[in-house]
Amino acid sequence: MSQQSPLFSEKFYSELYFSDGTRTPPSVIATIKSKPEDFQVDELMDVESTGEGEHIWLQIAKEKTHSDQVAKSLATLANIHPKDIGISGMKDFLASTTQWFSVWLPGIKDEALPDWHQIQTDAVKVQSIQRHNRKLRRGTHKGNRFKILLRHIEGSRDLLEQRLTLLQTQGVPSYFGEQRFGRGGSNLQQASSMLASGRRIKQRQKRSMLLSSARSWMFNCVLSERLHAGTWLTPQQGEPLNLEGSRQFFIAEDLPDAQRRIQEKDIHTTAPLWGKGVAETMKQAHDLVLFEAEIVNQFSVFKSGLEKEGLDYSRRAIRFVPEDLSWTFVEHDEQSEFTNSTYHLELNFTLGRGQYATSLLRELIQAR
Repeated sequence: MSQQSPLFSEKFYSELYFSDGTRTPPSVIATIKSKPEDFQVDELMDVESTGEGEHIWLQIAKEKTHSDQVAKSLATLANIHPKDIGISGMKDFLASTTQWFSVWLPGIKDEALPDWHQIQTDAVKVQSIQRHNRKLRRGTHKGNRFKILLRHIEGSRDLLEQRLTLLQTQGVPSYFGEQRFGRGGSNLQQASSMLASGRRIKQRQKRSMLLSSARSWMFNCVLSERLHAGTWLTPQQGEPLNLEGSRQFFIAEDLPDAQRRIQEKDIHTTAPLWGKGVAETMKQAHDLVLFEAEIVNQFSVFKSGLEKEGLDYSRRAIRFVPEDLSWTFVEHDEQSEFTNSTYHLELNFTLGRGQYATSLLRELIQAR
C-alpha cells in the first residue's frame, strides 16, 4: 500500500481490507444518519462524582453540535480560558449524543456559580450537574452505548443476520474510523507536509491531531494486511497480545493456548502505534517485525517523523467485540425513492473507548 496512492485519494479508506480478507464491501445497502436521532450515543463513565471540589462536571445532550462548540460556550459563560474545560471524548455532529464536560472554577461557591442552563438551545440541553475534585481528561470515559437505526435497507435479511452473528462471535476489525483522517484524508496530507518539512505548528491540539492521524493510518494499514493475509486472529511468535477490557499486554509462550483464548475473545492480536522503542517491545517477534516493516517502511515520512517527535512505540488490539449487541428488524411501508426496501434495522451495542461504531457498520452494510 503506497503512501502516494491510497493516502491522498478521495477513496483512500476503501483500500482497506474487510474481515473476509477482500476489498469487496457488503452487498446490503442502507441509509445512516438521515436524522440525528437515528444515531444515538451515550457516554459511559466509571468515575463517580466526589460531590465536592473545584471542578464542575456537566452531562450535556446535544444534536448537530460539535463538542468543541459546547466547550467554548461553557468557557464563555464561566469567563475562563477554554483550556480549563475538560472533555473525555469527541462525539458525532450528526447524531443525538450525551457526554460529560468539566469546568474548573477554584474558590467559587455553589451560590456564585453560573447558571449553566444559559448555554441551552434547541440542540443543547444540560442534564446533570456535579462537583468533582479533578478535571475530566481525554479517555476517562469507560465507553459508549449506541442505538443506531439503519433506514431503507436493500438486501438480504438473512445475510444481515449471518453477518451480525459473525460480528458477535468473531469480533470486528478495530480500524480507526475514517473521520479521524479528515475529508479525503486531508489530515494525513497535512501530517505528511508537517513531518517532511520539519515545521512546527503552534497549535498544540492541531499538531497532536495530525500526529495521531499519521499513527492511526499506519496502524490501519498493518491491520488491513493482517486481514488480507488471514492472520488477524492468529497469534504470531513473540507478538504482544492484549488482554480483553484492559491496557495490559503479554507475550504468549504457548501459541495453541493463545489461539484458544483468542477464539474465546479473552485476548486479542495487536498492531503498532508507531514511535521510538520498537526493538525492545518486539524483540521476540522476528517474523512479525519483518511483516510489519514491509508496510510501515512505505510511510517513511510518518515513521521517521513520529520517532523524531519522541512518541513511544506501543501496541493496540486489532479486534473489538461489541458488548450486548442486539438487533431488531422494523417493517415499513414508507413511500421513498428506495422502492426495493421494506424494512429498517435497529442496532444496540456498547463499545469501549477508542472503538468505532463506523468500523462495525463498515462490515455490515454499504452506506448511501
